[in-house]
Amino acid sequence: MNPAEILPTVAIGAACVALVTAFYRPLVLSAVAPELAAARGTRPERAELLFLLALGAATTTALPVVGALLVFSLMIGPPAAARSLTRSPVRAMAVSALLALLTVWASIVASFWTNWPLGFFVGTMGAIWYAVGRIFGPSARRGRVA
Repeated sequence: MNPAEILPTVAIGAACVALVTAFYRPLVLSAVAPELAAARGTRPERAELLFLLALGAATTTALPVVGALLVFSLMIGPPAAARSLTRSPVRAMAVSALLALLTVWASIVASFWTNWPLGFFVGTMGAIWYAVGRIFGPSARRGRVA
């Protein structure tokens, strides 16, 4: 990555975080209960559009740096595991970000030590996080009181 591209990448990332933070409540309400969101005056279509804009901007920003497969692995595996392992949307976002960071740093270290491609480790760890969420998520939820 060219040093001149760092500032725009940080700015777009910060704008995505700010957009999701500013519209957090309408986004969650539209995702959980679109009919209730419409009844409360929130237009679910607008919330979906804002989320897709943030997702598209984040993907477009990360694509030249990481690549399509790795972006897909980082945007699917950790969030799916976090969704299965937590009940709170805020906690799920924090766990997802933590798992994605752990995936990237562990993959860099593993790639350095084994001299295997970074993409192999990112893709594998994304799949492992997804499997962990599928295996431990339902059993973890059974033990909780609703």
